[in-house]
Amino acid sequence: MKKITVTTISTRNNVFFDDDYKIGELIYPDWFSLKAKITINDGSSFSLEPKGMFSTRTEVKSNDEVLFTTLGSWKGHISIYDVINKRDYTLKMQGFFNNRHIVVDSKNKELFRITQNFSWKQFRTSYEIELIDFDLFHKEDELLLFIAFYSYKSIMTAMASGY
Repeated sequence: MKKITVTTISTRNNVFFDDDYKIGELIYPDWFSLKAKITINDGSSFSLEPKGMFSTRTEVKSNDEVLFTTLGSWKGHISIYDVINKRDYTLKMQGFFNNRHIVVDSKNKELFRITQNFSWKQFRTSYEIELIDFDLFHKEDELLLFIAFYSYKSIMTAMASGY
């Protein structure tokens, strides 16, 4: 299985690596911001903008065109919808005591897992994304990976703050 490593450079910058090859970044403009920017190595960039009163909905845009939407639920799942290809995905926790989340498609087929690793020696968090039945052949697939990670970080932040 292929693994993507996400390294936290600072609290606002996450860099994605496929082996030693950088595939992109997820950057937050401010410390407590829910807005973010995804940059992929082919030069394309996307903005993530929270919507709604409690910011449970997020739109992923490129040049003001909505490509993906996410919607959080009170059960802890986040639904991810690909507007262009009309496909549904869900990010959900796997097991109660695990620090692992999985992304499944509309047929409940597991695509990839996101796991958090904390290094006490470096006092830094890194993440591992294990691709199970998923390839990064298309830009939409790469973008789904970034959006799922953004959603995962949103869940973990909400859990840590006591929401």
